[in-house]
Amino acid sequence: MKEILLVCLKLEMEKRGGVQARIRNYVTHLPSLGYQPSVLALSPDKIKTTNTYLSHPLYQMYKRNVFNIITTMIYLLINQDISCVHIIEGTTGIGGLVILLLAKLFRKKTGISVYSGELVDLRAIKGPFLRRAIFSALVTLTDEIAVNSRATAGLLP
Repeated sequence: MKEILLVCLKLEMEKRGGVQARIRNYVTHLPSLGYQPSVLALSPDKIKTTNTYLSHPLYQMYKRNVFNIITTMIYLLINQDISCVHIIEGTTGIGGLVILLLAKLFRKKTGISVYSGELVDLRAIKGPFLRRAIFSALVTLTDEIAVNSRATAGLLP
């Protein structure tokens, strides 16, 4: 089975919400398609932890700062047989860019899910040049982009 790392950079898995439902659906259905999912999410604790989520690996890092993201991703890319990295939430921030860049440096396939909220976050960035630069970098570093609706697809630049 190919291992796919699902990344959630905005919310802790212990909280309830839409992203947790999406990850639960992915973790439940991906094995039937030949993928072994694992999840990287924020931790409520001040330490990095490894747990399970629906009997699949759950790697948790405290807060989202670039150093934690870099060290956690390098550890996982070296020590786990990950073939694809897919960012479910947190795509448009610096953390998303760092994860995509590291995955590409390790020659992994990449994917992002784009929801209208992610695009609103992107539009909140001051300055059209910086917005375009971030979005261009995301598109360049991503092999596949998934959207949840036609309306969201219509919002993409």
